[in-house]
Amino acid sequence: MATYLAAAAEVDVSQLPPPFPGDVDFRKDILPIFQDHCFRCHGSEKPKSGFRLDNRQTALAGGDGGVDIISGHSADSALIHYVARLVDDMKMPPPGKGDPLSRHDIALLRAWIDRGVDYAGADQPERAKLSVAITTGAGHISVSGDREKFRELAWLNDGWYGGATRFEASGPIDDHTQFTTSGHVLFGQNDAGLQFEIHRDDWGRVAGGFETRRRWFDDSGGSFGGAVPSQFATGGDPHLDFGKAWFDLFVERDNWPTIRLGYELQSRDGTEATTTWGNVSPPERNIYPSFRDVNERTHIFKVDVAKDLADWHLADNLRVEWYRQNDHDVMATAFNNAKPGPEKFTDVRQTYQHTQGGNTITVEKSIRDWLMVSAGYLYSWLDGGATFDQSSRLTDYAALPPAVGFSGFGVFADRFFNSNTILLDQQAHVGSVGFQVGPWQDTVLYGGVQGDWSWQHGFSDVIQRYGSPTAAPIGVLSSLDLERQLFEERTGLRFTGLPFTSVYAEGRLQQETINHRSDQFFAGSPVLNRDTEAGARLDEIRAGFNTSPWRNILLAAHYQVDTKRSHYAPTPFDASPGPLGGGYPNFIAARKTHNDEVEVSLTTRLASRLKSTLKYQFEQIDYRTTHRSVTNFDFSTNPPTPIEAPPAGTVDAGDQRGHVFSAGLNWSATSRLNFDVTGSFADTRLQTFANGDPSVVPYDGQLWSVISTAAWTLDELTRMNVSYGWSMADYRQDNSVAGLPLGIAYRWHQLRAGVDRQLSPRLSVALLYSFQLYEEPTAAGLNDFTAHGAFVTLNWRWDQTAQTLAHGDP
Repeated sequence: MATYLAAAAEVDVSQLPPPFPGDVDFRKDILPIFQDHCFRCHGSEKPKSGFRLDNRQTALAGGDGGVDIISGHSADSALIHYVARLVDDMKMPPPGKGDPLSRHDIALLRAWIDRGVDYAGADQPERAKLSVAITTGAGHISVSGDREKFRELAWLNDGWYGGATRFEASGPIDDHTQFTTSGHVLFGQNDAGLQFEIHRDDWGRVAGGFETRRRWFDDSGGSFGGAVPSQFATGGDPHLDFGKAWFDLFVERDNWPTIRLGYELQSRDGTEATTTWGNVSPPERNIYPSFRDVNERTHIFKVDVAKDLADWHLADNLRVEWYRQNDHDVMATAFNNAKPGPEKFTDVRQTYQHTQGGNTITVEKSIRDWLMVSAGYLYSWLDGGATFDQSSRLTDYAALPPAVGFSGFGVFADRFFNSNTILLDQQAHVGSVGFQVGPWQDTVLYGGVQGDWSWQHGFSDVIQRYGSPTAAPIGVLSSLDLERQLFEERTGLRFTGLPFTSVYAEGRLQQETINHRSDQFFAGSPVLNRDTEAGARLDEIRAGFNTSPWRNILLAAHYQVDTKRSHYAPTPFDASPGPLGGGYPNFIAARKTHNDEVEVSLTTRLASRLKSTLKYQFEQIDYRTTHRSVTNFDFSTNPPTPIEAPPAGTVDAGDQRGHVFSAGLNWSATSRLNFDVTGSFADTRLQTFANGDPSVVPYDGQLWSVISTAAWTLDELTRMNVSYGWSMADYRQDNSVAGLPLGIAYRWHQLRAGVDRQLSPRLSVALLYSFQLYEEPTAAGLNDFTAHGAFVTLNWRWDQTAQTLAHGDP
């Protein structure tokens, strides 16, 4: 007690409200304060600082910092000092974690402590009360224009939908066991989920659930004004269903390691649109929609163990994954627009499955108050296999009957390839060591080293037939071995000794080597015997600061520069076709990438109710490629004339620039009216060394976006909110010389307005209206749509009115 009396002498207790003079009932007056402000952090489950308020014995025992309640002496009790916020670094509840207690609440607590900390005869932990809430609703979305484009962008289905947008329940199973569950189900949107958790005191918990949602795709392909029609659609309903289910068991017992055993299932099923569009002619344009049928399953098993032992934190994390994929791609490869449909399709059916595992061991220890070290090791492996079958098929619209409709042998021949033997093995070892040291005032130094060694082996046995599915088979055997070593070093320094300022600098170095060997036999004859080495080095430096010289201004900035240099070379054992170093990709000798990045932000609070933010980001990336001389031949002459193309040297392969400006403003006009506006503008450009090809032009454009919201509390029972979002982009490419309609320009407006009203303490109603307008000039208006939506919800909440303590009266 003497310690707390001394501490109390440093607190101005004259600021405390006097104890409440009337009668104080624990269940009526004190328990609601604890439930609303305290039990979240100081209840029976993982109490912060070891301090529990849910029963008299633990409340008087105090926590890690000592005794917090001194029976009969509220003015000297640390709990009262904390809730009255008289101790700067111990304000309770902490800012952002809950509302401060009122002076009336503090007065009640003082009277309760002065009169003996009476728990109404209950000395067992507070028993959770039963709580149930459900929000149900229904709505309708109408779309005029491109309905499929709306569904793809909004991830919503048009028409009627409804259900429970949210339901939750929590409460006790017995004196030591509690449960919580929540979820949602929306019919018409194929969106549902359920989560649950059961917690047992001094034992642990189990948790699990499932989720399912749907994503829709536009069934149309690209568009080209020179074609008739300028856009094609299949009239289908492409969509993917994403599923997830999981179950976890947590063992959390005193003096035991923390153990987690878990299982998770992920799935994807359905049909998705791909942008690898099929050919339409004349003119030759790849704009016919293509699709992929998807069936994927991933099973994940998890085991996590962690233990604190003699100031060491030890952890082991194991993951084992089994993955299976079965996909079918369909692409139109011949379509004369004079016909009502494609003449030919290419089908690719592929399966893939793997078993992959990884185990991570980590160790951490604070050796001194100013020194912390950590280390880790990861071992992972993968064993995978795949099959594929590629074939062409003619349709009833084909110009020639199927018997003679396929091309002969050659580069552009129809290909009938298949393989039941594609194998991949992979192993990796990764080790790391890190530290943080700060014996100096205002200075912290940190860093680490990581090493990574991985190995891959692949093999495939493919049967190829050209021109016809009955053509003579040609066997192709391929193998690949790849060994990779990577070392990375990081270090950083943070200094806070300047007034109101923090300065930091970080550096990263990375060295990588790769040995690559591949062989291929075509019809029994060796056609490839490549043995190459590659190396890369990355140097990265980042420095910045943040400063607040005045209370209402915060300025932050950083600059980052990184350079990556890569080199490639065939080894003396390389036997690739052509001269040593010739052919693709051996003629590439080196590559250099240089990146500069700058970011500056300014946050100001111009008034107590007005806050603004400004940010500018700039990024510049330059690409340079060095290549060896390659000798080609001009076969138009007799004999063919050797041509050095391209000559050896270094070229500017490309560059990328980007400027991003963003701003935000938050204005609380009154205690009931709040406005928030954020906006951004991005100007980016990417250009490449195009060898004079008119179809390869800079990818240059701008992107604008604005999001604004307004919230207005009309009275204690009624609230209104309005939000408006607008985005616009223009990345139309000036490549009309080549006749390629690449790039996109669009404008998208989104408006939402709602009102909700509390009808009773347990029931509220909300109304929502939404509007969307989308315009895409680069698709000649074919992808435009307008959408209106209306939704009404009822929210019902019920809490157990008799707040009881275990063994107490209701």
